[in-house]
Amino acid sequence: MDSSSGQSPEPVAFYAPLQGSLSQGDLVHGVPWGLIPDPLEICKKQGGPHQAKTHVVEDLPAAFRKGPESILAQADRGLAIVLWPDCQLDKFKNQGRPEDKWFAGIAPVVPMEPRLSEEVREQVRGGLRRMYSLVPANPPLGIPESYIDFRHIWSVKQTLLRDRVGALSDSAREALMERLFAFFTYRHLKSSLSCPACGAGFSPTTFFEADSAPDI
Repeated sequence: MDSSSGQSPEPVAFYAPLQGSLSQGDLVHGVPWGLIPDPLEICKKQGGPHQAKTHVVEDLPAAFRKGPESILAQADRGLAIVLWPDCQLDKFKNQGRPEDKWFAGIAPVVPMEPRLSEEVREQVRGGLRRMYSLVPANPPLGIPESYIDFRHIWSVKQTLLRDRVGALSDSAREALMERLFAFFTYRHLKSSLSCPACGAGFSPTTFFEADSAPDI
């Protein structure tokens, strides 16, 4: 994963041991991700566990309008990274909500090869593709050289995020936030700033402080 300066943490600094509970930056196997198609197709169970009936939303029968709708998505399953901060992940439990109501924002982690050409891979390694962020290979964890695809961010139930295989180091997690900032704003932090009066240098992170707004 690349910082705004274009430098990439070494693989040994990118990964960290897993914490006791789900955390921001956790890498998880077997997570679905994809797209909601158009036109929408609504699915309703019929009979046995593997039997269902689908309808295009324009022709939706009245019986389908009672309660939540199951919408079919074009999805893959694979490695994903947890994007939400820990306080958002933990608040469901802290507020006493049932576990089946807990969810989290994730993005897919996709192997570079064979999806990307060598030219694009080099651009990802250099931090030149805003929508992608490098995930270095980690053979002991079974992770090939990969990239996070910020275009496919979506939410899943936390119960789908049990097969955690790795976590990000503090420096890699900070770089992830910088990459997300660049993706959503098309801006990045300068590597250094200097006082216009005295010329003394300081870090741009001096302008940041912890957000004290309550999580509702």
